[in-house]
Amino acid sequence: MAVAARPVPRRHLGRPRLAGVLHRGRLRRAAPGHAPAHRAGAGRSGATDQRPVRSAARGRRAAHPGRHHGPRDGGRRAPGVPRRVGCPVRPDPDPHGGPDGGAAGGAAAARRGPLPAPHRAGHRRAVDLRPGRERAVRDAVGALAARPPPDALLGTSLLDLVHPDDRDRVTALLGSATSEGADRVGPLECRLRHASGQYIMTETVGRVVDDADVSGYLMTTRDVTERKALEDQLTHRAFHDELTGLANRALLADRVHHALERRGNPYRHLAVLVVDLDDFKTINDSLGRSVGDGMLRATADRLRTCLRSADTAARLGGDEFAMLLEHLDDAAEAARVAERVLATLRQPLSIGGREIQPQASVGIALPDPDRPPDADELLRNADVAMHMAKRQGRNRFAYFAPSMHAGLVEKLDLAHDLRGAVERHELLVHYQPFVDLADGTVVGAEALVRWPHPTKGLIAPDRFIPLAEESGLILPLGYAVLDTACRQAAAWPGLKISVNLSPRQVQDPAVVLYVQQTLARSGLPPHLLTLEITESLLHEDAEVAQHRLGELKALGVQLAVDDFGTGYSSLSRLHDFPIDILKIPKPFVDGVAEGAERSALARAILDLAAALGLEVVAEGIEHAAQAEELRRLGCPVGQGFHFSRPVPAPDFEVFRAASFLDGVS
Repeated sequence: MAVAARPVPRRHLGRPRLAGVLHRGRLRRAAPGHAPAHRAGAGRSGATDQRPVRSAARGRRAAHPGRHHGPRDGGRRAPGVPRRVGCPVRPDPDPHGGPDGGAAGGAAAARRGPLPAPHRAGHRRAVDLRPGRERAVRDAVGALAARPPPDALLGTSLLDLVHPDDRDRVTALLGSATSEGADRVGPLECRLRHASGQYIMTETVGRVVDDADVSGYLMTTRDVTERKALEDQLTHRAFHDELTGLANRALLADRVHHALERRGNPYRHLAVLVVDLDDFKTINDSLGRSVGDGMLRATADRLRTCLRSADTAARLGGDEFAMLLEHLDDAAEAARVAERVLATLRQPLSIGGREIQPQASVGIALPDPDRPPDADELLRNADVAMHMAKRQGRNRFAYFAPSMHAGLVEKLDLAHDLRGAVERHELLVHYQPFVDLADGTVVGAEALVRWPHPTKGLIAPDRFIPLAEESGLILPLGYAVLDTACRQAAAWPGLKISVNLSPRQVQDPAVVLYVQQTLARSGLPPHLLTLEITESLLHEDAEVAQHRLGELKALGVQLAVDDFGTGYSSLSRLHDFPIDILKIPKPFVDGVAEGAERSALARAILDLAAALGLEVVAEGIEHAAQAEELRRLGCPVGQGFHFSRPVPAPDFEVFRAASFLDGVS
């Protein structure tokens, strides 16, 4: 959309006078190096044509000698009468309806030759130069505002078309260009009213025209509604998670930063919560990505229900979410929100016809009142507290304490060392014997991994096994133990060997092939290999476990449930799994010699195994009295420190040759 202002000297440019100037007359020569406003035309880039037009003016003077052609010919006008400028204007032909090939307004371009008839008729009218009145309207401008013909816009104030919220900004921009003596105006984005009453987003650029013929503004406007919608969409994607629609890490960090700035000191009025789903990887790997994505979306929806109006929920990545809580009354309020989150998330969830029982761990971080807080540090502290909640048993929340950070650093160092130890095959396999409680002979062994750290000494399995599970190192570590144990057991003819399988290994589709290849390489008969699984696996991944254990059973190996009775598996589901052995856990063995009441659980497992035709092994036997009572109750096999600690293979061979009949009797 192109408009030219009333011809006034540049030093007198005040409020922009947006009036087009059209009148019959001759094209006067512009000042050297400039072109009159009507000569300027906007192309696709929005730039204007500033080529000199002096040759056209000279041609007209030569063709019409004696006529007045402006101040150079000594022309005068009466006081108060506006200067009339010859400005033959013709719209540029545009096959696409606008200078950009769309419905966009463009600057009119100067043309040589007479105006078309409609424009000549317009020249015969007196030109009204009141501020803000459009007098020259191009076809593309009418298309932009959907008001064909373009003459329908004549007499309309430009500011009347501007959205009320944008008018002050438009006026200020034009005014600043005048006061600062700028040659160009914009780019300016504002909303213009469409004939339908709706507003479209437009972009306007302009330049100040100040030459011998015309002084004013030449403005070019185009429709950028679609572009702005795309920009808004891209901006939303840059700061929101595409899967859940929640804020992402970048947006959350920015809001935490601004929240800290707003609150001032002391910083006790906000908290950051990090929420991580427990065992999500197990669900995602076993049930498929579509189920995992559905669980993430459902989690996001549930978190929204726990928010207050001033709070923000975000997805940090994977199965990790975060919440920014503002305007808290005290630290206890953050705990109440965390409890509400845990209660909401643990409700059963049905996705794709499958019922899932989700759980989560929550970490809470509050700003340190003794020093200026940092947004990144606050998020990191909440993450540390979340991992502490997982280590404390999961499905709970924990507050961050400075000591946690030191523990996290130590954990990271240990994880780094463990990775190197696995790659360099530095971990050892020790063997703890299975003893026949009736005669004291060794009937088998359990392979247990040990880590002799070069500087920290022997590291207990309960420290590095969970770390291996979290980091994914449990797969190479577990398969290395299986390979070593099978090769060693093959050297002990007729001796059964038991190896633990982690839940991650059971979920691994390659586990069956790996066990089969390991048996083939070692030469160990399949019936001498027992694979131990945890009871929790039967409950959390029942369908996957049933399928995978069935494939393993088909290889000819035996399957045992470790720590039976300490988990949440349903006794009725034991029929669904190809289990051969139940292991009585140490807590049930500890009190077995202290009376009928304390030994009730051990007796119940023995009775259940007898009813189902399963073998039984009691673990954690530490005293002779426990071994004797278990033998009396009918338990055939036991293991524990009473017989031997886990020892290297050479020591196990020595132990196997000895008799422990006196120890059990």
